[in-house]
Amino acid sequence: MSTDLPAIVSADSVASWSDDVDVVVIGFGIAGGCAAVTAAAAGARVLVLERAAAAGGTTSLAGGHFYLGGGTAVQQATGHPDSPDEMYKYLVAVSRQPDHAKIRAYCDGSVEHFNWLEDLGFQFERSYFPGKAVIQPNTEGLMFTGNEKVWPFFEKAVPAPRGHKVPVPGDTGGASMVIDLLLKRAASLGVQIRYETGATELIVDGLGAVTGVMWKRFSETGAIKAKSVIIAAGDS
Repeated sequence: MSTDLPAIVSADSVASWSDDVDVVVIGFGIAGGCAAVTAAAAGARVLVLERAAAAGGTTSLAGGHFYLGGGTAVQQATGHPDSPDEMYKYLVAVSRQPDHAKIRAYCDGSVEHFNWLEDLGFQFERSYFPGKAVIQPNTEGLMFTGNEKVWPFFEKAVPAPRGHKVPVPGDTGGASMVIDLLLKRAASLGVQIRYETGATELIVDGLGAVTGVMWKRFSETGAIKAKSVIIAAGDS
């Protein structure tokens, strides 16, 4: 993901607004899709700007692996005990400059993340792949994907497999299934998605707070007023 700061324009320079919503999400990959449906489920009016002609971005090319732990249903079903604390200790150990608060939040919420994903309408297979591979060859729901069993990390935290794969065989395209489910959920929640539409600048008020985005679709341009703007555009 790019860390470049987007260009900004003053709200005072905006002559008119094409839309007025609660939340604008820039990009509908896995991050933008999750953000959009979560905001809409909480009652927000959500508009997504997607620069491509279809949702998914690079997520759609991925195999569909999610690093989840702390005692997920798959871990329990396959006899692999885990806890948020052990997951946290491992991730801190393998990180060069760990952000302890973010890692802690990720680990403490991991089972909830797992349940949220399955609530979209699929289940991770309750099975374990014991072999050594980059990704499970079939639809096994769990495998070791990190260095949990390697020294010195097995001395830092109790090893547990945390690589959860969606039930799609192969090493590419599995995540597109999740994107399709996110699109279905977004539609049911009334999320608007505008394809082939890119965000060009953030709009800020006199105090520097973001109040919207400028957009462009071919030769057409406009401005959207929003209470919140979520940037999930990857390297775009």
